[in-house]
Amino acid sequence: MDIYKDIRNSFIEGESQRHIAQRLGIARQTVKKYCEGATHPDERKPYQRRPEIVTEDITNFILKCLQKDQEDNLKKQKHTSKRIFDRLVDEKGFLGAESTIRRVGREIIGGESLRLF
Repeated sequence: MDIYKDIRNSFIEGESQRHIAQRLGIARQTVKKYCEGATHPDERKPYQRRPEIVTEDITNFILKCLQKDQEDNLKKQKHTSKRIFDRLVDEKGFLGAESTIRRVGREIIGGESLRLF
């Protein structure tokens, strides 16, 4: 904050941006930015988090896949995380990553160690 005030005061008094940068040992672009007053060092953009990619619809789809495997009592053709991910991309237009599906799958099954997830 002190540097900001020093830059603004020096610039108003007529000191060149190049000289201010040399004197303070900072980049000329920083001096230019502070002289224009467009930015302030203490002001930051508010953090905006993207909405969660795994919606209730996606979770229900994963649950249905796992329940269908249990109902069919399959031993070799069960849904893997890769297979569920591929189906989500094809059928639902899912934009997330396969690792996200693995994480959600683990949460759904209760953290049990299954080779599927």
